[in-house]
Amino acid sequence: MEKLIILGVPEDKTPVSGKPAFDKIKEVIEYYRPVFVLSERMENQSVEREWTFKKILKKKKFSNMTSVEEVKELIKLCNKNKIKLIGIDFQNFLLDLKQQTAVKKHRKVSEEEEKEFEDIALRRENKHVKMIEKYLAISRKPVVVVVGAWHLRENSQIRKEFEGFDEGCKLIYPVNAAGNQVLGPTKKKVMWNEERI
Repeated sequence: MEKLIILGVPEDKTPVSGKPAFDKIKEVIEYYRPVFVLSERMENQSVEREWTFKKILKKKKFSNMTSVEEVKELIKLCNKNKIKLIGIDFQNFLLDLKQQTAVKKHRKVSEEEEKEFEDIALRRENKHVKMIEKYLAISRKPVVVVVGAWHLRENSQIRKEFEGFDEGCKLIYPVNAAGNQVLGPTKKKVMWNEERI
């Protein structure tokens, strides 16, 4: 059995195999029964005790970029199964107010802004890798990680770092009918693909 399972989920609620992505997250968590679930969407928030689960559910949002509603199902699932839910990203995903607006409004960005977004993505992915390594080192059970599908693209920091991982790494991400990885919003039908790296 793999020690590391990483799910790349669509950021835009695209159904995968005709079902919400959360169905696959739930299936994986219930199958592997981890002590830790690491989540990009939790930003820098962690919920490790029952009272923190209850406290966090009373909030409306973690930051300008993430509402509690977006991760409510995951929080409740982890609480029910007594799993520690760990945020592995930065608050607001390191985006300043101007960048946050560009992302939220899907505004086309300049070349200079695109370079800034690439630099931020690299810093975020480096943090993801460090957090994954930290929890792999302290967990005897498999570790489940949930990130956006884009973070599992070819040559991503996660792929580079965990390819050939001795204890086994499985990536689960959406693909189109041709079997190509889906990294962003699409109207086409997508399904799950599992890959051991």
